[in-house]
Amino acid sequence: MRNLNERAAGARRAPHGVISTLVEASPEHGTYGLDERTQEEERMKTAAADLIKVGRNCIEAFNVADWEKMRTLVAAEGKYYEPATNRIIEGLPDMVEVWKGWKTAFPDLVGEVTNVFADEDFSLIEVLWKGTHSGTLTTPFGEFAATHKPYASRAAMVLEFEGDRININRHYFDLLSILNQLGIEAPAKAAPAGF
Repeated sequence: MRNLNERAAGARRAPHGVISTLVEASPEHGTYGLDERTQEEERMKTAAADLIKVGRNCIEAFNVADWEKMRTLVAAEGKYYEPATNRIIEGLPDMVEVWKGWKTAFPDLVGEVTNVFADEDFSLIEVLWKGTHSGTLTTPFGEFAATHKPYASRAAMVLEFEGDRININRHYFDLLSILNQLGIEAPAKAAPAGF
């Protein structure tokens, strides 16, 4: 996995153990004059950067409740896993309903991407979620009336891709911390996880 932490985007260095060499352009070395290994590294960097962009766009679409944009970023038959609530959602229409549910409970909920990592077919996004509980929070454990209290919580999303769309989203967050910040008593027993 390559760390493409965008805060260090200005720094350029070769991946660990790879020495990039510029060779004289010739048919046997390719059009750009880079050796085959360096060309592969550049292709992988481009693929990873594309996945990071899709992940960021997904968070930005959620922030403004742009469900049409979300539909262009997530595979129609994709899966969404929410281990904290034991939810496993299959298919884009049902995923959008879950995301709308979070926006109903926290209309001002926004995610700030704080770190990203990517490889050719998956990315890991660290997100800081902040919002105010001003609507009913519906979970598999029951409904919780608005407390009008704010919360902030870090989360991680592991995104697997099919082409240029998110096919699997595993969203890990600390539900107990969120409930504590809202003054809501945690459920006594959670359903067994199907992960």
